[in-house]
Amino acid sequence: MQVSHAFITRMGLLKIFYACKCAWFVVVTMLNCATPQH
Repeated sequence: MQVSHAFITRMGLLKIFYACKCAWFVVVTMLNCATPQH
């Protein structure tokens, strides 16, 4: 089914997008924690 194929492709892109977003958030949080607070 073409519909399911397009749906799977869209879900895959969303997964990659959210994975990158989450990884970036984790990196920023770790950097903030590693940086001495004023």
